[in-house]
Amino acid sequence: MAVVLVFVLIPTWDMILGRVYLNHLCSTEAGVKVYQTVELPAEYWDKEGRPRFMNARGVINMVMLGDRFKWHQVREPYINGLIKIDKRRWQLEDITTQKALGEKVDFVRYFGWLNRFSPAPNVSESCPDIEIKQEKSILHGIFKPATSIR
Repeated sequence: MAVVLVFVLIPTWDMILGRVYLNHLCSTEAGVKVYQTVELPAEYWDKEGRPRFMNARGVINMVMLGDRFKWHQVREPYINGLIKIDKRRWQLEDITTQKALGEKVDFVRYFGWLNRFSPAPNVSESCPDIEIKQEKSILHGIFKPATSIR
């Protein structure tokens, strides 16, 4: 039994370990950080207070915002050994002030050596379902309706 277990684990241990550690990072370190909020005038919001500059999936329409904001991606090697995991940070920057308004953090795991010999290899995977959730969360945290002062 031990011999069979060794022969199964030798080619797949990096896949198993990488998946377990990626799930740990996704649940403990991935997420959204808001550094600064931006108040936008009433024309950017509908009657229910939902943003007009964002579609139903939570993707921002940069043109509607006058190209004032841009996404900037930073990739950092997190683990670079027998398993490879990168930390990926998407920062939303205000071009006029050149300040980061917030960021969403994700992790990317690159598949192991056995995958490279596959006829249809996969390159990587990231935290499941986190992209859309983070995009909506960061945009709702950064952009707020302008409060009128009378």
